[in-house]
Amino acid sequence: MPPLGKLPSLEILRIEEMVSVKMVGDEFLGIGICDHNHIHGTFSSSSSSSSSVVAFPKLEKLDLGIMLQLEEWDFGKEDITIMPQVKSLSIFFCEKLKSLPDQLLRSTTLESLEIADVPIVEENFKKDTGKDWSKISHIPNILISRRYEQGGPSR
Repeated sequence: MPPLGKLPSLEILRIEEMVSVKMVGDEFLGIGICDHNHIHGTFSSSSSSSSSVVAFPKLEKLDLGIMLQLEEWDFGKEDITIMPQVKSLSIFFCEKLKSLPDQLLRSTTLESLEIADVPIVEENFKKDTGKDWSKISHIPNILISRRYEQGGPSR
């Protein structure tokens, strides 16, 4: 089976109860050295762009939960496209997680962000007072600690 990030038709991904995982990084994307070299022109012309490598090309919904040891979630690669169709991101019961990847938070397709039982991230994303509120303020519906900071349920 190919890495999750390379599955071309994957639209919904829910990962739960991976209680020993401490870090989620580039390996989650399924981008290897060959792909990285392709981006930088080693195997292609110099006109190669970041759009040539896409991780999770059709993913629309991502849920991560009950990852009790997860501390770090970061995609170090800035030169690839990550989840260009993502609309919904939910993170719950990741009590040690310190932050969310900027590449996901910057997504203009993200319509819904839900965070619960992720104390450090919740504090940083509080409306107006959180140090990282500006990173998520463009998202229409934001639910933190089971309370809407922005938007609300569809009626």
